[in-house]
Amino acid sequence: MAQLHFDLHEKQAEVFHHPARFKVVAAGRQSGKTTLATVELTIAALAEVSWGGVPLDTTFEVAYIYPTFEAGKKNVWPRLKKVIHPIIDSCQVYENTGLIVFPNGRRLRLFGTDDPDSLRGFTWSHVVLDEYKDMPDHVWQEVVRPALSVARGSALFIGTPKGKNHFYDLYRTAERRMEDGDPEWAAFTFTSAANPAINKAEMLSMTKDMSSQLVQQEIEASFISSGGQVFKADDFIIEPMEPREGEWVIAVDPAGFSKPANVRNAEYKRRDETAIVVAKVSPDGWWIKEIRHGRWEVRETALQILQAARSVQTNKVGIEKGMALNAMYPYLTDLMRQFGRWVEIIPLTHGNQRKYDRIQWALQGRAQKGRILLHPGPWNAKLIEQACDFPDSKSHDDLLDALAYVDQIATTVYTSEFDGLDNQFEPLDQLTGY
Repeated sequence: MAQLHFDLHEKQAEVFHHPARFKVVAAGRQSGKTTLATVELTIAALAEVSWGGVPLDTTFEVAYIYPTFEAGKKNVWPRLKKVIHPIIDSCQVYENTGLIVFPNGRRLRLFGTDDPDSLRGFTWSHVVLDEYKDMPDHVWQEVVRPALSVARGSALFIGTPKGKNHFYDLYRTAERRMEDGDPEWAAFTFTSAANPAINKAEMLSMTKDMSSQLVQQEIEASFISSGGQVFKADDFIIEPMEPREGEWVIAVDPAGFSKPANVRNAEYKRRDETAIVVAKVSPDGWWIKEIRHGRWEVRETALQILQAARSVQTNKVGIEKGMALNAMYPYLTDLMRQFGRWVEIIPLTHGNQRKYDRIQWALQGRAQKGRILLHPGPWNAKLIEQACDFPDSKSHDDLLDALAYVDQIATTVYTSEFDGLDNQFEPLDQLTGY
């Protein structure tokens, strides 16, 4: 019998060779995700044992599940036949029903979740769920997962992100379990650029007319929520040149400092981070030099704040008022004494405003008018992602919240609005000055 040969690029091979039982892959368009899925399924159909070591006979099948059967026949079926082409003469291929019977007698079936009942009654050793975001969220837990139990079978979830939905939830679940050392779950991301078949010129051409938010989602495989509608990625301008005029300020949104003993590492990593904004405020807007962020213990947080202040030689530091600020005060004082440099700590408050209102009023108008400029840095993508997601309940807003606090401590005087008025001002009432 002819031999099958699969030529996988680096990111495809990384997923293929990973030993996890359940793999969740967020992949950009034309990144090779469908090729990876068809190869995995073909290998699974020819395997003699399942992921869990169960011997496989002809009663165990494999399944390629797509959002609709019709779309699967159009997009997946030709690729499945291309992958098995060297041995296709030894297989039985049933075009109408989307069934391939391999030489070993095992079956591969194509399904669509537009007919959920068609998925019931099978015993599977491996399943691919392609474009999982477009499937009903109950399909996995209620139908597919039970069908893998006898064989201790495996599954590949793959698709291009589209907001923060059940695909996002599953990706984050896999990511957390992977971080916790669970051998059954793994999460992967690979962009369109991972596919060496797409050259750089073509990539530039493909993205030329796309919004930056669409590029992040479709090309870079980022989970960008479209539910907020408060900010767009294009609202934030990357500007490497520092403005000549302006006043340096530091704004801090502190998070908790310690990790409770009963909290797992993965859960701790989902918690808010402390965000420290270093901004130069001028009549032309805000230039954000950097946003430091992390989950630090209290002394490290105080040190990060003072180091940020020293980096731009400012004495104006605003920190959200509350227990976190109270906890930091002794450390800030001690470190200022060690450094021989004192800064003014300005307690910042919510002002009895909802977070949505506070962030929207402080940032939306400025951002839309191009008055928030970002110095290039690794934190740019995280801030823009949080802004595009806001106020999605599944997303963090630490960096965005800290940035909004700049509004409370900025004391920019827009002198251009008052030029020439000194010589014209004549009070009507000498006592009150009006």
